[in-house]
Amino acid sequence: MTVIDTSTALGARTTERLDQETVVWLTTVDPSGTPQPTPVGQLRSGDEIVILSQPGKAKLRNAAANPRAAIHLGLDQYGMDVQVLTGALVLDPGGLTADERERYDAKFAGAMAAIGLSPDEFHAAYSQVLRFTPERLRGL
Repeated sequence: MTVIDTSTALGARTTERLDQETVVWLTTVDPSGTPQPTPVGQLRSGDEIVILSQPGKAKLRNAAANPRAAIHLGLDQYGMDVQVLTGALVLDPGGLTADERERYDAKFAGAMAAIGLSPDEFHAAYSQVLRFTPERLRGL
């Protein structure tokens, strides 16, 4: 069973935002127990959220040491429209599926162009695939 129940207003809004928005806040926990929020690009893939990373980044080390993580969708100007997902974050050595790669490239075409990278160059630089499996959703 999926945690994001699209038959509810909160679940439907969360799914809509994940599909439309490119950047979310990912919070991992470092070895000292300190939460480390980081803005990341994301792609919803079934019940998971896929995040790409450059090798050697702290979020990779943090996830390997402690898979507990949270994803937070930003709030509006009034402090509303908040969604927070908590769950597990793991490195996927298998990488993106062909469908995920196609959808990622379409969603982030403008961002890749803005930083001057072709899709192949982007995926070479952001070669680490993290998969976030939500276990709980809360929000307004």
